[in-house]
Amino acid sequence: MPSQRGGGPPYLVVRRVWAWNLEYEFSIIASLVDRFSYVAFDTEFPGFLYRTGRPHRLPPPSLRYALLKANVDEMELVQLGLTLFDAFGHLPDIGTGGRVGYVWEFNFREFDVRRDPHAPDSIDLLRSSGIDFDRLPRFGIDSGDFAALLCRSGLVAHCRFCRPLSARWIAFHGCYDFAYLIKVLGNGTPLPDTLEEFLGLVNLLFGETVDLKYMMFGCEGLSGGLESVASTLGVPRQAGKSHQAGSDSLVTYQVYLKMKQRFFDDRDAMVARHRGIIYGLHAC
Repeated sequence: MPSQRGGGPPYLVVRRVWAWNLEYEFSIIASLVDRFSYVAFDTEFPGFLYRTGRPHRLPPPSLRYALLKANVDEMELVQLGLTLFDAFGHLPDIGTGGRVGYVWEFNFREFDVRRDPHAPDSIDLLRSSGIDFDRLPRFGIDSGDFAALLCRSGLVAHCRFCRPLSARWIAFHGCYDFAYLIKVLGNGTPLPDTLEEFLGLVNLLFGETVDLKYMMFGCEGLSGGLESVASTLGVPRQAGKSHQAGSDSLVTYQVYLKMKQRFFDDRDAMVARHRGIIYGLHAC
């Protein structure tokens, strides 16, 4: 769709990735990460099986993590969206001379709506947003194949002696986003038993992280979820639909740039004090 962002490409395209084109798309991503080392991302998953029944701010962080772990351990990732950009906010144009900006949406095969645990209202919402649950088990990506390629791309570290290539991972209310991605990178093994171990893995795998929900603290006039914040900031949805991971990762990227420009003098140094805090686990 045509871009409304000043100075950006006139068209934005979500590259939809399935098993058949996974290796090809990662070959492109791997060629880009040296320059495009900022990663805005979003996940779609089958809802929540467990809740406290109390306002989210009331339980202590250890209980919030126990609930997150119980949900993520029992369910599977549906989609992951990745938007890569550089230090100036530019998207990859992949040889189009700046005419097109590209983002990625990965569709996974492990979740089968006919047999796997899920929240029916969440599935209805994702279906209404265009996610084809019949296609996922047949044509979706094996998460083990995805994990191996993501590690080789340089966007994440895969051992204590490695660090990402200066990658910065950006999410909006990202506790479940990071949790599902850690599960995929761990080949489906349960999340760590303690919050401290989990946060250590986030730091190891993703290096610098920014959660926009936490970054909103002190930003006058901003409240609510991603859609609400985007509307307040005048960020239109330019490709795809809400609750599609590629489209939501693109909006996350645009919201980050707009927040940085409006509230942080467009300077990384002013954003730095918000790094490393995951809303819902560290703060709420």
